Amino acid sequence: MAHSSGKKHTWAMNAAGEGGGDGLRTNLVWTRTRSVTVDGMARPPLSTRNWKLTEAPAKGGRAGDEAKGLILAVFTSTAQMGKCGNLQINVDHGREFDLMVLTTCLSLYSSGR
Repeated sequence: MAHSSGKKHTWAMNAAGEGGGDGLRTNLVWTRTRSVTVDGMARPPLSTRNWKLTEAPAKGGRAGDEAKGLILAVFTSTAQMGKCGNLQINVDHGREFDLMVLTTCLSLYSSGR
């Protein structure tokens, strides 16, 4: 991950272009959330391991711009025995994107242990 603080973790990847060629570099940010959950789940009380993935604002953009954007993925933790939580990916950007979302989400989760 390119940058991390307690509440925001940014990373970037090259999105696949048309015809499978190299696409644009996309900057993404995982942000802690208490207001967004995986569909059908309730937020566990006192949990600090709930995250949403949005596009990072462009350089020169305001700090809160990502809050207005599309939520690409959500991770909601759970208190159930034997489970850590649920990951919901809201967009279809291909297998590489899904793997990067899963990998970065696991990294965030394990860094909080």
